[in-house]
Amino acid sequence: MKKLMDTLNTLFLAARYSFTFCWKNSKLNTVARLIISALNTLLLYLTIKSTGLIVNAVQNSIPKFKGGKHTFIEFATSELASPILFLAGVLFFGMILGRLNWYFRSRWNQRLRFANQQEFNDHRATLDVARFRSKEYDDLSKRISELPMSWQTRIWFSDEMMNLFTTIISFFLFGASLVASSPFYALALLVSSIPMVYVEFRIVSMWWNLFQELVPHHKKRSVLEKPYHNANAFVQALMFQQMPSLRKDIELNVDGILGKYDVIRKESLRKETVFASRILFS
Repeated sequence: MKKLMDTLNTLFLAARYSFTFCWKNSKLNTVARLIISALNTLLLYLTIKSTGLIVNAVQNSIPKFKGGKHTFIEFATSELASPILFLAGVLFFGMILGRLNWYFRSRWNQRLRFANQQEFNDHRATLDVARFRSKEYDDLSKRISELPMSWQTRIWFSDEMMNLFTTIISFFLFGASLVASSPFYALALLVSSIPMVYVEFRIVSMWWNLFQELVPHHKKRSVLEKPYHNANAFVQALMFQQMPSLRKDIELNVDGILGKYDVIRKESLRKETVFASRILFS
């Protein structure tokens, strides 16, 4: 439980840190992306709503349009016209919003990339030689470089925060509709989702702990791979015929890391499959 709470605290801290970074360096684009995310979610809801209205209108109009030919005026004055026009309007505004989303997201990413690099350079400029070559700084550098997005992780996480914002809005929009139509069913879905949410956070905690655990392994591999990147080390390795043994040690190191990743993947697959099966057959 303590590790789970540590993971949650880290996620909330990262979310606050990412939003602060976005707000400081790109206020206008951040606000625009938040508004567009909310409108996109609303348009998705309206699209589903209009589709339902069309289905209902078709069912109600079957007796009226059954057999024979019908004029456009009959169609225009029927129940089908309004929901179809409504859906067309939603799709049209969705197309316009998509282009605006591309515009502001592109500006947002570019500004944040340059700001991220500038902050990184400014921080390194404040370090003295001792701290720059310290074990703590080296550990942090290795940990960051092994992340999926490396030094761009902060920007990637900020982008994921936008997706989380969209998900929250979707939850309230669709959740409110479900509560209005069937409160008991909404409550049952909420209660049944709690174990799955717990499992997901447990899995995130496992990945986070693994990243910490693998830092020494990544550092060892970087030392073993030094002859492949440094001219002097390369010459020395050739002179003493160390390349075969280095390759073998690197393979053992990679196999060990991949094995640890596979353990969590299998555990994630097992837990998520079990809960998905329970939800499906409940």
